[in-house]
Amino acid sequence: VSITAGCPTTEPWAALICGMLGAVVIHFASKLLLKLKIDDPLEAAPMHGFCGAFGVLWVGFMAKKDYVAEVFGVDGAGVFYGGNG
Repeated sequence: VSITAGCPTTEPWAALICGMLGAVVIHFASKLLLKLKIDDPLEAAPMHGFCGAFGVLWVGFMAKKDYVAEVFGVDGAGVFYGGNG
């Protein structure tokens, strides 16, 4: 879920890192919900909510300018590629 928002604009190596960080996000989001005593037996909120939000932020950092132009036809890029997110 973490890479879903950025899959057309993120390089493969960055997608792997996003997925690995997404695993960390779901782990700690699940622990947070347990600590707050929020019942989510399917872990839908950590997976789709927390990881999805992380993925949207990821695009702002890691969107490659060439991919953004090809997919959306606009001139933009993520912060790490010289854009403004």
